[in-house]
Amino acid sequence: MQILEKVFIAYWSQILLIASGVWHVVSWYQNHNKKKIEARHLIFHEKKIEAISGFYKEIGATESMWYSFSIHKVIARELNDVYLDTVVTKQMQSLNRSLIELKLYLPNNQMTQFEECYELMQSLNYNLVNAYMSFSPNEKRTAEANEFMGKRKKVLLEVNKRLEKASEMIRLNFDSN
Repeated sequence: MQILEKVFIAYWSQILLIASGVWHVVSWYQNHNKKKIEARHLIFHEKKIEAISGFYKEIGATESMWYSFSIHKVIARELNDVYLDTVVTKQMQSLNRSLIELKLYLPNNQMTQFEECYELMQSLNYNLVNAYMSFSPNEKRTAEANEFMGKRKKVLLEVNKRLEKASEMIRLNFDSN
């Protein structure tokens, strides 16, 4: 014990200097790691917001796409299948890509509303294909066109309701973080 006391008394300034240096290195290391974690967290949230915004943008573009052509022309086959494939399939694929990107950032319990929006849009696609495939040159298709327009209106209203729920859930999630 006396040896330790003598060493401490003789070298107290050097011991203090070494302890201070060690404390500084440990402190710097902890702060550096903390900053890296904060930067990763910030980048993750920025990407999450971009993915959510991208999905909303694609939903808006898909909704506009559904109004961009006349269903009467589709049913009468005045619009060819190549045009419809180009317009509809391209937009639906773009919406699907944005949904997949969302899955990278949102947990499964937050994906439900977004997935249901995509499924609703996909159901309109199936209705369009059925309307196009059921072509008969001798029949009037006004009732079928009206039915499709009614489904389109109903589906797009439901999509907007689900997006409102999703928006509220996202706001609550960001407020809690």
